[in-house]
Amino acid sequence: MKIHEKECVLILDEMSITESVDCDTSTSSYYGVVTLPEHYGQANHALVFMLGGISTRWKQTVAYYYTGSSVLKIIVLSIIKYTEEIGLKVNSVTSDMGAINQIQKKVQSPIIDSKHLNKLVDFQEGMDLKFAYKLTSEHLDEKHFNKMKVSRATFVMNHDVSCGLKFIASEIKDDSILTTARFIGIVDKWFTLMTSRNPGMALSMKNDKVYNETITFLNEVIEIFNGLKMLGQTEKIRWKPIQSGVILSTTSVINFQNKFLLEKKFDFLMTSRFTQDCLENLFSLVRGKQVIPTALQFKNNMKLICVAQFLKKSSKGSYDIDDRQFLSGFLDIVNSNVHKPQQRECIFFYLKIGIKPLT
Repeated sequence: MKIHEKECVLILDEMSITESVDCDTSTSSYYGVVTLPEHYGQANHALVFMLGGISTRWKQTVAYYYTGSSVLKIIVLSIIKYTEEIGLKVNSVTSDMGAINQIQKKVQSPIIDSKHLNKLVDFQEGMDLKFAYKLTSEHLDEKHFNKMKVSRATFVMNHDVSCGLKFIASEIKDDSILTTARFIGIVDKWFTLMTSRNPGMALSMKNDKVYNETITFLNEVIEIFNGLKMLGQTEKIRWKPIQSGVILSTTSVINFQNKFLLEKKFDFLMTSRFTQDCLENLFSLVRGKQVIPTALQFKNNMKLICVAQFLKKSSKGSYDIDDRQFLSGFLDIVNSNVHKPQQRECIFFYLKIGIKPLT
């Protein structure tokens, strides 16, 4: 691998599994208990770690654990340590905000009001040509699992909805709608910049004017979410996890562009390489046969997917389709750079489940 191809990110996430202890007759082992150090009991989640390239499209699952609670810092640090020992360079750690991110959010009126979206749905009902043809009343009253789908969220937070709200504001003479329209437009532009997948939308210094406008906009987003006042379930103003997530991720991207565009002289930086879409796509495949697999079923599915180096698109996944390829010959790199068997056993789960490194 070339030096720039070794730049990568560590991505981690959990998926639910059924609490069940089963025997794998092929290895005479039991699966279903927590495998985190100093943790005990039955597992109800599988924690997966994946590496993904920044300058090139590659990805590789490197470890998984059965868990019952939270992530241990020591595991993350250990994987980073062993990853860099084989020559790769970990620049960031990407994860979601856990179950707390599923909490329903309510925005304080009259600054930004979700009721304005209902007005847009009612206004364009029966029209042949709609402002936001994908937006329906169902998207404004999502059930639990649909809330997790990025594609459903983009039906609401997109440029068409913003333009539609601006038109309604002028038609019914209600300027309060303009604030909601502007906020949706800002979120749509922010999401586009934070998930760029091609050089045209990537961060780049080839055009100084566009570059400066982009960085200024990202800093403005941080200020906006830092100043948002949201109502909690008790009708009290509270700081929401979404605010921390937006501020942290945006600040990270600004720091990354300084490192890769200014210091490492990259021509452009595609921010989608820092998302966890690749791991969510993997989870979609793992759930292909069982929506909530047992620990043994999870292990068998992971073994098939990772060892076969096989990944296909899932039309029913909760996240955008990731366009990266598996890092071909990854186990060869491990085998040639780490000579102590006990180190290899600590790094990757392949040896843990009885699979020999490729030679």
